[in-house]
Amino acid sequence: MLPFENMVADYIKETGSCTVSRLFSKAITLFASGVQMEAVSVEDKGDGIMFNAYCYNVQPGVGIDYATGDSWLDETTQEEADVVGEVEEYVLSTNSMKFHKPTCSSAKQIKAGNRDEFTGTRQQVIDMGYDPCKRCNP
Repeated sequence: MLPFENMVADYIKETGSCTVSRLFSKAITLFASGVQMEAVSVEDKGDGIMFNAYCYNVQPGVGIDYATGDSWLDETTQEEADVVGEVEEYVLSTNSMKFHKPTCSSAKQIKAGNRDEFTGTRQQVIDMGYDPCKRCNP
C-alpha cells in the first residue's frame, strides 16, 4: 500500500490538490480484508496520476481472522499457505451469507444491493461468516 500512498503524496506536493474516496465492502467483518485504492488526476485526465489497486491486508508471519479481528503469529511459509488455500475470486451474497464461483447461475441472480465480490482463499471467505453455495460448491 505504501508505494501507492507515496505516489498520491508526491502528486499532492506537486499540485496541492487531492480528492479521496472510500470504498467499503458490504461483507460483514470486523477486520478489513484489504483496501482498494484508486487515484486519477482530474485536471489532466489521468496524465499526472492514475491507478486502481487492491492491497490485501496480509502480513508474513501473521494470521488474521477477518470475521472477528483476531490475529496471531503464524509460522506458515508461503509454500505451505499456497497448499492450504489458493486465491480465487468469489461472489458474495450479503443477504443469504452464501459465496459462489463467478460463473454460478445463483451468483448471477443476486440483486446488486446484496452482491459483493471478494478475492482471497476459500477459508478466508468461510472465516468471514459465509457458507459455500450448494450448487457450485466453491
